[in-house]
Amino acid sequence: MNLEPSLAEDSSVGAMSVPGPTRRAMLGAAGIGGLSTAAFVRPGWAATQPEQPYLVDPSERFLAFLRASGDVSGKETLAWASGSVFAWLPRRGGFHLFNYQLFTVQRLEKTAKGWFRFSKEAGVYVDKDTGDVMQRWHNPFIGRDVDVIQMKNDPTNIEISEPTPELPPPLAWVLGDTIVFTRDILVTRPAELKVAEYPLNAQSNTYKVAEYYNHVVARRDLENKALTSVPMVGSNTRVGNWYPWLEMGQRRGWLITQLRSKKLARAEQLPPVLYKYWQARDPSIFHAPATVTGPNESSWTYFKKLQEEKRKARAGGPT
Repeated sequence: MNLEPSLAEDSSVGAMSVPGPTRRAMLGAAGIGGLSTAAFVRPGWAATQPEQPYLVDPSERFLAFLRASGDVSGKETLAWASGSVFAWLPRRGGFHLFNYQLFTVQRLEKTAKGWFRFSKEAGVYVDKDTGDVMQRWHNPFIGRDVDVIQMKNDPTNIEISEPTPELPPPLAWVLGDTIVFTRDILVTRPAELKVAEYPLNAQSNTYKVAEYYNHVVARRDLENKALTSVPMVGSNTRVGNWYPWLEMGQRRGWLITQLRSKKLARAEQLPPVLYKYWQARDPSIFHAPATVTGPNESSWTYFKKLQEEKRKARAGGPT
């Protein structure tokens, strides 16, 4: 693998809490205030045409964002994202490792306190040269192959309360004839994987992540109140801990993911490499949960669950 330095370029909505310890722990460690929003400024744009805030009223902006990100009629929506995964290591620089395809399916349900988002997400890591789903990947930083664990976060439910002064909805900005909703999510909390138990897979006993979202919609669509869901494209930059399956141990550095996203009408519109992989393994992943069935899943909890299943299988096998 050529390790030349790279020239590299769901979920907070109002107040959120989710069944299960994972999301609650995340919000508690972040002090909720860690889930903040901020303006997205394109270089050079502000000098000639300053951004203007859109929908100053929090309740109106909150509902507009739900229409941009989902469908307030209760119908399922699906968003697809595609991009690249990079590693950045001190004194070594940045490296393009592989590419990434994923989707999120969700269904919004009105509640007495606001809304509940039933959702799940899944993805595949693909070879940056061939475009094929990777089953194993040669990690050049450790000099050996590792098993690739595809992303399957089922579920990723979120309770979304009505906005308050302390917990406002995402900000929205006018850029010409488009509206951009921005979300900056910065989280620090205890890690699900502890170094003592998972020395190859846990970078630290502290989980740290920063995610920066832009959701872009046409202003004319958003102002058409007959539309309960509006077309949306966006981007997401994520900086966080090493994926556990990379087996990077406690090496210093960050994993950086840069994605572009689009709301789709149905799962069949997903790229074949992504759709065929999950259609063959779990077709139900393309539909939002009908009810709350358990705690939320993440790449770290999913990895831990798979490892525990392997340990149980070995313990119950022949001696």
